[in-house]
Amino acid sequence: MDILKQNTERANEIIGERTPDEEKYDREVIRWIRRGKSIRKAIAKASEKYPTEALQINNDNLSDVQAHYEYLAEHDTIMVLTPVPLICCHRLPHISLWRLPRVLTPCFRFK
Repeated sequence: MDILKQNTERANEIIGERTPDEEKYDREVIRWIRRGKSIRKAIAKASEKYPTEALQINNDNLSDVQAHYEYLAEHDTIMVLTPVPLICCHRLPHISLWRLPRVLTPCFRFK
């Protein structure tokens, strides 16, 4: 099995299945962390924007939550930097172009 595929599958097991709203919330937390905010402040900011997905953190789970978001941020960076095969957008009609811009190549069909 391809090592890239193995690593991706393992990361998906660690991250788990998430709803689109949970993914948006996670991206918002990561965005604030990358701007230099503490995990508490990043979660507070993300919770303002996505109140239905708000996490409740306390001193008991703070280190676990921080480790989770550090992993997500690192995984996101790796996925952005990993070269992937180019796929024509017409072969993936169920995926909108904005969701996978680094994978899709523009192609034009002229009639």
